[in-house]
Amino acid sequence: MTGVVSAAAEIFERERKEFEARTPRSRERFRRALDVFPGGDTRSATNYEPYPATIGRAEGIELVDLDGNQYADFLLNYTSLITGHERRAPTVHELGRRVDAALNLGGTRLHGAADRDQGDRRLPRLRP
Repeated sequence: MTGVVSAAAEIFERERKEFEARTPRSRERFRRALDVFPGGDTRSATNYEPYPATIGRAEGIELVDLDGNQYADFLLNYTSLITGHERRAPTVHELGRRVDAALNLGGTRLHGAADRDQGDRRLPRLRP
């Protein structure tokens, strides 16, 4: 068992060094963030040793950190971004359209019934 643990520790150390070498801008951003937030971020789930890569942009399933490194985003913000990081995605487009048309009002909304009908079509198993 000691051999397996030792091999795993060597792999971890090699990967950590490679990560640190290719992410100096993320490291610097994290150091500055430590002065503002305990642990350097408001989201503990995205914080890991030695520091998290700081994502500068995203498109589709691809994330790009501040240093230009590309990553595949398999987490997709715990499925709230299941359609990916696409500003032109139908969901984002529709949200923008609804916000422009007064999404929340103190009265009956124009799209209320349409929203319900669309939800019924997409999630029929949730209806009683």
